[in-house]
Amino acid sequence: MTEHYTNEECLWAIDMLSNLARYTFTRKRFFEPIQFVSGNGTSIHIGVDSANTALLVVHDTEAEGIDTVHGSMLTKTSQ
Repeated sequence: MTEHYTNEECLWAIDMLSNLARYTFTRKRFFEPIQFVSGNGTSIHIGVDSANTALLVVHDTEAEGIDTVHGSMLTKTSQ
């Protein structure tokens, strides 16, 4: 059975990613492969009972680097 969620119900994930982006930008600290963000054993979606309690950063082996107006975005394998 497939559940369907409203846009509002999915915004928590975008908010979380936005917070991670803000953290990396303001602190100039970046996540490396095999690092994790712990939810202290509780759901990473605050207020919702979920088995998702942490985030794990992995290296994307299929993403390719691109050139942007702000500079190059290169994966480690394409450098």
